[in-house]
Amino acid sequence: MHTYCSCYVCEADFGVTCTPVSNSTIYQTGPPTAPTAVLSKHHCRKCGNGVCDRCSKTFMPVPSRGWDNPVRVCDKCVENGRGGVVGM
Repeated sequence: MHTYCSCYVCEADFGVTCTPVSNSTIYQTGPPTAPTAVLSKHHCRKCGNGVCDRCSKTFMPVPSRGWDNPVRVCDKCVENGRGGVVGM
C-alpha cells in the first residue's frame, strides 16, 4: 500500500510527515505536521490517486472499475472529459 503526501490535483500538502522508503515512490508517514494542517484525503475511483476534498467534488459511475453507482472522482478525470455529477 502506498501513502499520498499531497493532493494529486492541487498538490496541497495533506499535513503528514512523509519519508521516502529506499529508492522507491513509496512513503512512510509520521505524525501530522500540525493538527490544523491535516486535509481530508480521498481516492479518485477513476484514476486511483489521492486527492483532497476540494479537488474531488464530482461523483459518477466508474463501471470499468466495478463502480456501477456514482463514486468520488477527481477534477483531473472530470477535465479529461469523463463527466460526472458535482456534490452528491
